[in-house]
Amino acid sequence: MTGGHPEIPDEDIEIVERIGGGTFGDVFKGNVKGTTVAVKVVKTTVMDCKALNKKKQAELRSDYERLCSISHP
Repeated sequence: MTGGHPEIPDEDIEIVERIGGGTFGDVFKGNVKGTTVAVKVVKTTVMDCKALNKKKQAELRSDYERLCSISHP
Protein backbone atom coordinates (compact mmCIF):
# COMPACT_ATOMS: atom_id res chain seq x y z
CA MET A 1 0.00 0.00 0.00
CA THR A 2 2.43 2.68 -1.15
CA GLY A 3 0.10 4.99 -3.06
CA GLY A 4 3.08 6.77 -4.58
CA HIS A 5 4.50 7.67 -1.17
CA PRO A 6 8.16 6.89 -0.47
CA GLU A 7 8.88 3.91 1.72
CA ILE A 8 11.78 3.72 4.15
CA PRO A 9 13.74 0.46 3.88
CA ASP A 10 13.37 -1.78 6.95
CA GLU A 11 17.12 -1.80 7.49
CA ASP A 12 17.08 2.00 8.00
CA ILE A 13 14.56 1.75 10.88
CA GLU A 14 15.64 1.18 14.48
CA ILE A 15 12.79 0.27 16.84
CA VAL A 16 13.35 1.67 20.36
CA GLU A 17 10.19 0.96 22.35
CA ARG A 18 6.45 0.34 22.01
CA ILE A 19 4.46 3.48 22.78
CA GLY A 20 0.91 2.46 21.86
CA GLY A 21 -1.40 0.43 19.73
CA GLY A 22 -4.79 0.28 18.13
CA THR A 23 -7.10 -1.64 15.88
CA PHE A 24 -4.70 -1.93 12.97
CA GLY A 25 -1.32 -2.21 14.65
CA ASP A 26 1.23 -1.08 17.20
CA VAL A 27 3.15 2.19 17.34
CA PHE A 28 6.79 2.31 18.35
CA LYS A 29 9.31 5.05 19.04
CA GLY A 30 12.13 4.60 16.58
CA ASN A 31 15.04 6.19 14.78
CA VAL A 32 15.67 6.65 11.07
CA LYS A 33 19.08 8.02 10.11
CA GLY A 34 19.41 9.86 13.45
CA THR A 35 15.85 11.26 13.47
CA THR A 36 13.33 10.19 16.12
CA VAL A 37 10.19 8.86 14.42
CA ALA A 38 6.98 7.03 15.18
CA VAL A 39 6.84 3.63 13.50
CA LYS A 40 3.44 2.02 12.93
CA VAL A 41 3.56 -1.73 12.43
CA VAL A 42 0.36 -3.06 10.88
CA LYS A 43 -0.93 -6.34 12.30
CA THR A 44 -0.49 -9.23 9.89
CA THR A 45 -4.20 -10.10 10.19
CA VAL A 46 -5.04 -6.64 8.80
CA MET A 47 -2.89 -7.13 5.71
CA ASP A 48 -5.59 -9.40 4.24
CA CYS A 49 -7.98 -6.54 3.40
CA LYS A 50 -10.51 -8.98 1.96
CA ALA A 51 -11.21 -10.04 5.54
CA LEU A 52 -12.10 -6.45 6.47
CA ASN A 53 -15.54 -4.98 5.94
CA LYS A 54 -15.87 -1.82 3.84
CA LYS A 55 -15.90 0.47 6.90
CA LYS A 56 -12.67 -1.00 8.29
CA GLN A 57 -11.04 -0.81 4.84
CA ALA A 58 -11.95 2.89 4.68
CA GLU A 59 -10.56 3.46 8.20
CA LEU A 60 -7.30 1.74 7.30
CA ARG A 61 -6.99 3.77 4.06
CA SER A 62 -7.70 7.00 5.98
CA ASP A 63 -5.11 6.13 8.61
CA TYR A 64 -2.56 5.37 5.89
CA GLU A 65 -3.23 8.62 4.03
CA ARG A 66 -3.02 10.67 7.25
CA LEU A 67 0.31 9.10 8.18
CA CYS A 68 1.68 9.69 4.68
CA SER A 69 0.78 13.38 4.89
CA ILE A 70 3.03 13.86 7.92
CA SER A 71 6.55 15.03 7.22
CA HIS A 72 9.11 12.32 7.86
CA PRO A 73 12.71 11.61 6.83
